[in-house]
Amino acid sequence: MLDEFALRGVNLKVESRPAKQALGEYCILLDCAGHVVDAPAGGAAT
Repeated sequence: MLDEFALRGVNLKVESRPAKQALGEYCILLDCAGHVVDAPAGGAAT
């Protein structure tokens, strides 16, 4: 999945946070530079 953003040159910020539900469970957050209507970001998101 991350390759699609890399191939289009879209900057991503990737973070992991504890899920606080069980030990060893995490939420992965992706922050994308762009908008779904922009060609690079929109193409990677579909």
